[in-house]
Amino acid sequence: MSPRLGVVVNTRAGGRSPVTVDWDEVDAPAPLLLDWTRTDPATGELVMKMVAAEADPARMVRKLTYIYDRVRRDGQLRRNVFVTELRYSTQAEITLLLQQCGLRVTHVYGDYDLTPVGIGDNLVFVARAEASA
Repeated sequence: MSPRLGVVVNTRAGGRSPVTVDWDEVDAPAPLLLDWTRTDPATGELVMKMVAAEADPARMVRKLTYIYDRVRRDGQLRRNVFVTELRYSTQAEITLLLQQCGLRVTHVYGDYDLTPVGIGDNLVFVARAEASA
């Protein structure tokens, strides 16, 4: 199971805005994996999504390469490649970022079952909007 980062923010009385970000294990290998295969209902073309992930722990990033292959009915292949980086953040960094947005972290858990940090595979933050002066 991939670790997740979750942030639940109470921006006004009774209001919450959950956010979840998936991330892969930092030390995982980077093979090209088939994520899914679907048929485009509009064209009948076969579409395949593949993903490769490469860790760079020194920079705290994971480079993600997404490859979309579209196979036309006549067998011709069209490939699109999208490359992006996902930056990892520490608990202290996220707490500081939330504070800079006017939010106060009230709890941090290791998963959505409220497991302590370090036991679960996730970071789930609960924060409240600071009172306006």
